[in-house]
Amino acid sequence: MKRSLFSIMLLCAWLAGYAQESAKSDYVSDQITRQKVIDNGGTGNYRAVIVSEKTLPDFTVYRPRNVKAAARREGLLPLLIWCNGACSDNSKGYERMLNEMASHGYLVVAIGKMKVNDDDREDGGSNEKQVVEAINWVVKQVGTKTSDYYKAIDVNNVAAAGHSCGGAQAIANCANTRMKTLLIMNAGMGGMSMGGASPQTLKQLHCPLIYMTGGSGDVAYENAKTDFGSITKVPVVWADLPTAGHGGTYWDPQGGEFGRVALKWMDWHLKGYSQNANIFLKPSVTKVFTKWKIQNKNFGKVDYDHIYDTPLTVGDPVFDRQAAEETFAFGADISMLTQQTDKGLKFYDRKGEKKDVISILNEEGMNCVRLGMLVNPSDGVCNLSYTRNLAKKAKNNDMNIMLCLHYTDNRADIGTQLKPAAWKNYDMDALERAIKTHTSTAVRAVKVSNNKLKWVQVGYQLDEGMLGLKVD
Repeated sequence: MKRSLFSIMLLCAWLAGYAQESAKSDYVSDQITRQKVIDNGGTGNYRAVIVSEKTLPDFTVYRPRNVKAAARREGLLPLLIWCNGACSDNSKGYERMLNEMASHGYLVVAIGKMKVNDDDREDGGSNEKQVVEAINWVVKQVGTKTSDYYKAIDVNNVAAAGHSCGGAQAIANCANTRMKTLLIMNAGMGGMSMGGASPQTLKQLHCPLIYMTGGSGDVAYENAKTDFGSITKVPVVWADLPTAGHGGTYWDPQGGEFGRVALKWMDWHLKGYSQNANIFLKPSVTKVFTKWKIQNKNFGKVDYDHIYDTPLTVGDPVFDRQAAEETFAFGADISMLTQQTDKGLKFYDRKGEKKDVISILNEEGMNCVRLGMLVNPSDGVCNLSYTRNLAKKAKNNDMNIMLCLHYTDNRADIGTQLKPAAWKNYDMDALERAIKTHTSTAVRAVKVSNNKLKWVQVGYQLDEGMLGLKVD
């Protein structure tokens, strides 16, 4: 009995960590009616949320918490329209994968009213025309100044994807010129008609697509095999995970193997991560997804042949845009912040809520701040104590720090680079010791206050030289 009770407690704790409906005070926007967070917002650069939009009640939207901040960093976000298995109106069985995609900088609109819990409502049906309905809604939002999505989504960079019958609904929309790729998951037409599509629909294909199946035990395996063999005019990949079956791995964290392969495909075709091409075109070389059997055809003589003669790795710093952006610094100089707040200045976020400035910067997509430090300023602004306090606030918001050392006493002296008063009569040896002591003391003090001190900038505005010394 005790063991059973303990197991139930562990299960409840896991469920609490997996999914949580948000309080209204935590809603990302006043344009939504419901919101929940799962898997701590995903593992990508942008914490994701799942929402129900007031003006799109029959769909579920998976999005970065701050869409505009993600768009400033990524550029316009690609759009994925998701169609559910059994042509149903319930995307909950795929939410771990779709949430993960959103955390990597995608807007995902799934057919079906949002469900927080399985017993929220009875499931119903859907149809392929809802794909266009979703796209049209996003187009309208992108042109509406008051929308969270205003000028943040690329409505001409769209993918349609679906599982089982939902894959057929995606195929039914293959002629849409906004589509840049399709992801047909545990699905295929073969000789069937369903979801608004038939084998004849494949003749309307105009963009690359990937079929993903779960081995010969997957009821869609033979249909996908037939489609792969019959498609001759567009690039196509067939990726098969022999042990997955028809249900795929969608309920695993981040959508499991199917989610990881889908994200690599989307990053290649919607974000231009060209290093991912090798995963699908030369799988025996890259060996990224060793559990999968991957075939491709119709890629022809596109530049891939000469680009990939030398195998690349996902971690290659020249080509791996995602890895580069994970370390890219987006920040602001907040050296005068405390002086401004001491004067009574207040700061508000986009929703008009008063907040700490560093929190607002963090919400807007910044991940670092610069702190300027003077030697012995007469008003105390930007001295060691002042700078340490700002560093502590930055730490509370998980911000990296650049410490900029001004080797002068007052802000008015930065342009002329006057020596600090206490160093005025030092000879070169004494000046060298003073610089060394001041620099090491400042760096250690800020390092203690914030273990995310990442850069030290020595000097600032040095056109006139430094410490009163001019260099020809």
